[in-house]
Amino acid sequence: MSKSTKKHEHTLPSTTRDSRTNKRIEHATSPRKSVSSQTVVDRPSEMPAPHAEVDGVIIISAVGDVILDAEAEEGGEIVLLRVDSAVMRSASPYFDRLLDVKYKEGSTVVKELEEIRQAYASVAEAPISKLPHIKISYLGQTLVKTIRPLMTDFMNIVHDQDHTSRKLPLMNLANLAVVADRFDACRIVARWANEKNLLSNPISVKTASTTATSEEAVRQRLLVGLLLQHHSWFTASSAQIIMNGSSRWSDEEVQSSDGALWRDLPGSVEGINSSILSLHHCHD
Repeated sequence: MSKSTKKHEHTLPSTTRDSRTNKRIEHATSPRKSVSSQTVVDRPSEMPAPHAEVDGVIIISAVGDVILDAEAEEGGEIVLLRVDSAVMRSASPYFDRLLDVKYKEGSTVVKELEEIRQAYASVAEAPISKLPHIKISYLGQTLVKTIRPLMTDFMNIVHDQDHTSRKLPLMNLANLAVVADRFDACRIVARWANEKNLLSNPISVKTASTTATSEEAVRQRLLVGLLLQHHSWFTASSAQIIMNGSSRWSDEEVQSSDGALWRDLPGSVEGINSSILSLHHCHD
């Protein structure tokens, strides 16, 4: 269509008559848009909404450039998540190293993304089946029936897009702390937990030693305090275990690490608390 034709379509003349000479006067009015002549803005290709699932992949980032294959343990359950590699590297030194071009996984991802950019307008336009995969095995000593909600929550936190006001049960928070520790992302999860006021329930050392709480819950709170550096939780929960003792320190209890991380606390915490309790009994 020629330029003059476009002008004819979009500019509608209007006529009036001069009151003195009775001659017709033409005016060029402002362009009037009809339904057929309105400008149509090109829409980007349809992208799945975050948290949707496409071809068995949970969409954490609709423009993510990597599929994360998260495996609970070797030969265990696998969950696929579409994530943004730049966000992952920024949030976690673990993923920063994993995706570094100096290593096999990182160099493979870079090569595959370059091939995608040559074939498509952008990585976001490429079919999800074309995206590179990176695999992570073993998520830490968690206690869950399925890793799907746990990894979805963790990746949402890493991508700073968990804007709900929901309160997590203590066990869920402890599992998140374990995964965060495994992937060197405790700082991110701690910030999120504080923003959600999940660590706002204070317990003093004095009340902790007399509060009737299950040992499992005390251990979970102690672990969260340790990994997320929430000192009041760590101190109070340690005091509660020291004052009340632990079933795991008895001769009948299996002493091996047989489950969740809070059942065999890391960093010599278990041994230190047990030793303090022994000294306490010696002076009774």
